[in-house]
Amino acid sequence: MIYAALVFGAGFLPAMRMAPVPSGTATRAGDIGMVTEGLLRANSGRVWDGEDSVRVADGVLSRNVMGNPWVEQRARPRRNRKSEAVRKMVREVIVTPANFIYPLFIHDETSNVAIASMPGCERHSLASMVAEAKDAYKWGVRSFVVFPKVPDALKTIRGEEAYNPNGIVPRAVSMLKQALPDSIVCTDVALDPYSAAGHDGIVENGKILNDATIEQLCKQSVMQARAGSDVVAPSDMMDGRVGAIRDALDSEGFTEVSILAYTAKYASAYYGPFRDALDSHPGFGDKKTYQQVLVPLSAC
Repeated sequence: MIYAALVFGAGFLPAMRMAPVPSGTATRAGDIGMVTEGLLRANSGRVWDGEDSVRVADGVLSRNVMGNPWVEQRARPRRNRKSEAVRKMVREVIVTPANFIYPLFIHDETSNVAIASMPGCERHSLASMVAEAKDAYKWGVRSFVVFPKVPDALKTIRGEEAYNPNGIVPRAVSMLKQALPDSIVCTDVALDPYSAAGHDGIVENGKILNDATIEQLCKQSVMQARAGSDVVAPSDMMDGRVGAIRDALDSEGFTEVSILAYTAKYASAYYGPFRDALDSHPGFGDKKTYQQVLVPLSAC
């Protein structure tokens, strides 16, 4: 991408209103006598007289829901440079603990429960989750992702619990950010932990609804961002969900929240232990209509 350089001269800047240099102000040789906002800020921090007269033309910038300036752009590479922890995670030089994301399986119970298909792993209470994260942090791990087991009583066909601001995930995020404010907390975006049908999307007449599911995922992502999530991670594999989630986050002012999405996700038995951990096995059929299918070598 090529960025245009600022060219001094009113003819090259039709969208920017220019202000004359106040009389009596010293200028450099060759100064054209016209300056833009920002160049007139005094070194002392005082605002120059007439600063209020300089305006960005209507239509150049939009406003988000909070009334603040918002540049409508999805590509914001600065997200990957926003903190030392993020920069350490995305550097491609050496592999260190800072490059890994620690999965934390959680539930709303006071004690931990072993996950039989994942030897050595367990569902953590929220207090145990924080203790586990602190221990990993001591060894250099800086990134965590939480996966919830939701009680059956809270599961519905539309998965509304996914964006409950008082649900287990926002509480877990808040606790992690309070305990480890410099860590990166990621949150899974999908409906299967909250679905009565055990699928990643809304089920209607035996089919997974794509766009209606995306609406729920957008609500879920915004809720997670409000709770303090640094990275939302859609794992649902609905078509078009990443762009929609980006727009939903940006329109609510969460332009610095990153998206970590699956490039490809397969309807594979390898996810069996993971579904055991979340108690989110499909209630019927499989996930081959929205996740990719592995083709055996013998069929090639």
